[in-house]
Amino acid sequence: MKPAIFRCRLPRNPLITKDLRTRTRGAKTYILVTAHLTVLTLAISAVYLFFQSTLVSNGNLEQRQYFGKAIFGLVIWLELVMVSFIAPALTSGAISAERERRTFDLLRITLISPRQIVSGKFLPGLVFVLLLLFTSLPLQSPAFMIGGVRARKS
Repeated sequence: MKPAIFRCRLPRNPLITKDLRTRTRGAKTYILVTAHLTVLTLAISAVYLFFQSTLVSNGNLEQRQYFGKAIFGLVIWLELVMVSFIAPALTSGAISAERERRTFDLLRITLISPRQIVSGKFLPGLVFVLLLLFTSLPLQSPAFMIGGVRARKS
């Protein structure tokens, strides 16, 4: 018997499995993830270098908090902008790519319902966007190390 963690599955939709495999195995995935992380890293580095010149080595707490909040806000804002441009590009072309490859008619005559076709094309794009967000989480660490973001006391 399998552990409980492996019992939770996606809906039985072969399109989800197929599209997830084809999306993650191509070079396009690695290029997009690398480009996404490179843009975020360059932006954080530019902000860090800009604020580094204003901070003294023993800078006061208010300056460090402002600096940390600026980095945190910048990363969140850039992720929002980049994901809002990447997500529609990935998901909107999925069904039209089937038409271009002339496999959409074959897809329609299968036992898969139209709702399953749409969800089978949408969910892999959503998973890829979540992959982008998950890989950019370590870039939030400078904001925490500088001290701009801290836990709330309850």
